[in-house]
Amino acid sequence: MSPYPKALDVRGEYFSSGIWTRRAAGLLRGRMIPYGDLELPDKLASQFTEWVRRHDLHGKKPGFDVGTFDSIGIALAKDLQGIVGPATTVRYQTITPRSFLGRIRSLFRRRAARE
Repeated sequence: MSPYPKALDVRGEYFSSGIWTRRAAGLLRGRMIPYGDLELPDKLASQFTEWVRRHDLHGKKPGFDVGTFDSIGIALAKDLQGIVGPATTVRYQTITPRSFLGRIRSLFRRRAARE
């Protein structure tokens, strides 16, 4: 049996670790997981810290590069998947821009990231 949760989400949330348990639809968005609970290597933990810090400092500013932020997040999710193994599913949740045009761009980015 794996010591890790069955499902984890990686997402940029203000003042968080960026790693969350996944909850069923209709429930709260899950519980934030500290890096120590997952026994992340120091290098990966510091990469998560810098990624979330970028979001904390610049996420609400005009011109925030969501594409780059999401690309880094996707890479971190893949690295986390390598740590937790196949018994845990790690999913990256892209940032949803507030504007309609931003949402359309986000959909195209997600589609391009999958290909």
